[in-house]
Amino acid sequence: MGLTTYQRFDRVAVITITNPPVNALSAEVQEDISALVQAAMENSLVDAVILLGAGHTFAAGADLNSRRVSACAYKPTCPPNGADPDYSPHK
Repeated sequence: MGLTTYQRFDRVAVITITNPPVNALSAEVQEDISALVQAAMENSLVDAVILLGAGHTFAAGADLNSRRVSACAYKPTCPPNGADPDYSPHK
C-alpha cells in the first residue's frame, strides 16, 4: 500500500492518499482505499474513518493515464487484433 497510509488515533482510522502531485485515484490507490476501509470496518477499536489527501490536494479524480484506452477501441477502421500495423480498410 505504497500510495496510501493508515493510522489509528484512539477510535478513529485515518487513511491518507499519498499519490503526488495531485493524489490521482489510480486503480492501485482505489484498491488500497477499499482494503483499508474494509480493515477499519472489521476492527472493533475503530468507530470512524477519515479519508485525507496529502499535500494541498484532496484528490484530483481518476488517474486518466492509468485508464487509457486505445482510440482503436472506438473506431471501426482500426486493424483487427494481431493485424498488420499498416492495415487499412480502404486498400
